[in-house]
Amino acid sequence: MKKLLLLCFLISIVFTAKAQNLIRFDVDGKIGFKNNAGDLVIPADYKYTTDFPDGLARIELNNKYGFIDITGKIIIPCIYDYAGYFSEGVANIELNDKHGLIDKNGKIIIECIYDSRIDFSDGFACVALNKKYGYIDKAGKAIIPCVYDRSFSFSDGLASVQLNNKYGYIDITGKIIIPCQYDDAMPFIEDYSIVSVNKKVSVIDKKGKEKKALKYDKLGFGYTKGRVFHVGLNDKWGLIDHKGNELVYPIYDKMRRFNENLLTYVQLNNKSGMIHRNGNVVLPLVYDDIRTFIYFERGSDSRFRYSKIKLNGKFGVIDNQGNIILPPIYDRINHLHKSQIQVQLDGRFGAYDWAKEKIVFVELDESFDLPLWIKQADSEF
Repeated sequence: MKKLLLLCFLISIVFTAKAQNLIRFDVDGKIGFKNNAGDLVIPADYKYTTDFPDGLARIELNNKYGFIDITGKIIIPCIYDYAGYFSEGVANIELNDKHGLIDKNGKIIIECIYDSRIDFSDGFACVALNKKYGYIDKAGKAIIPCVYDRSFSFSDGLASVQLNNKYGYIDITGKIIIPCQYDDAMPFIEDYSIVSVNKKVSVIDKKGKEKKALKYDKLGFGYTKGRVFHVGLNDKWGLIDHKGNELVYPIYDKMRRFNENLLTYVQLNNKSGMIHRNGNVVLPLVYDDIRTFIYFERGSDSRFRYSKIKLNGKFGVIDNQGNIILPPIYDRINHLHKSQIQVQLDGRFGAYDWAKEKIVFVELDESFDLPLWIKQADSEF
């Protein structure tokens, strides 16, 4: 038991809340906060807490979520099945498998009636109701009825929607601008979009007129902010921009989604690496696999993505710029909790501290009953 308490203590010290320099601590699986002097500020009553973006921390109590302020006062009771971070003064909530929005005082802005979480873009949010999609405004008013099989965020004044397995475009009034006739359709950027139909990829304008026929036979993921799209040719993948200009000729066996630094994971001949939008190799294609497994949230809406790399049966970690944080020398690496990961090396277990760039190891003998977070090994690869 002493070793378990020691382990919990060492793991907990690597968790620091930025708001008011509060330091997170763990007692018997419950989390609280102390100040720098070691004085108790918030008792260890909660199964889960975040930091304090915008002055509020999300908490979990009895499998329900709510929010507290930096003094520990409960601002929003733990009554929801899930609650997201606050962004622009509102947070997603889930109750009985339905989604809605609340403000920072707990006032319900949009009742929990929708089947999907609510994220706004250009003043509108795509929502799902009874397996159909439409749009609402920030007051919760239905702007476009939920009649589509799928719908996507507005971009450049138009949004792509799906009906009967075909894609087209509507404007903010719901008027169909381009009929649902494409097998795939990307967002409009600067009056142009990339679409595909019958294994032919092309560039169209806002009237649906083809401006450029492209040589590719498949259209993959897109990253609108980066103005870059995955295209396929003869089972290989490359990149184009929003006007159809080729950025990377299709040579890769696999490509994954772009991150905010315009980097994407690629695979060639069973080896994985990372390239930039311009095609430059950022991480050499020498790894057996790369998997994104951590979203370390800082602030209300900022996320930093980390990935696990595998080489010759050993594991390491890279950041979202392709920098190696932990070299691939570890026997096991698992996501433990937000800013922590669990590592195993030669029978030793520890937790990596992102802030101090340090691993705290704890020695365990074979007879020691490992805590649950060690037993639950990541089985991705």
